[in-house]
Amino acid sequence: MFGLTQLGTVHTAISLVAIAAGVLAIGALAALRKSFGRSSQTVQAVSYTSTAFFHTIPGFTESLTRLPLENPVLPSQEAPEFQVIYGVLLLLFVIGLFLQLRWLRGGAGRAG
Repeated sequence: MFGLTQLGTVHTAISLVAIAAGVLAIGALAALRKSFGRSSQTVQAVSYTSTAFFHTIPGFTESLTRLPLENPVLPSQEAPEFQVIYGVLLLLFVIGLFLQLRWLRGGAGRAG
């Protein structure tokens, strides 16, 4: 499917399990049990935002080098356009995380 090999399909499935069991579990633990004390909201925000960020990189890479099926947008993972894409994604991640942490420290996130 979408040009994935059997290994690629298995890798994707394992990655989805790892997301649920690893980084999202840390965020949920921080949210539900306050295991990190006063830093629990910060750990939760960083965990969830990092999960999204680290999955956008392979998402963009795989999508742009495989789709459309007959004529992918970029020829390979080494295409120079990816440096710009990754830079923009990193900038958006840093800005988004900064805004979340600022909002949490401002007291708006302490309602519950």
